Amino acid sequence: MIHVAPDAEARLEPVRAHLPSGNGCDAAASAWNGLLAVRFCAETIGALRAAALPFLLAFRGEPLPRVWLS
Repeated sequence: MIHVAPDAEARLEPVRAHLPSGNGCDAAASAWNGLLAVRFCAETIGALRAAALPFLLAFRGEPLPRVWLS
């Protein structure tokens, strides 16, 4: 996931606090020059989905669009 915004670098530590660890999915985040990059690496699509959905909810601070849930 790439987030481009003036506050991207300031969001790095809060983002890292919400990253999953274990359970078949590892994640990491980096920020530079107004970009925030979040990377997920999972053994299965199910593990990726289980890790990404809670992260996206926390990152957005609001419910995900319905189309993202299908």
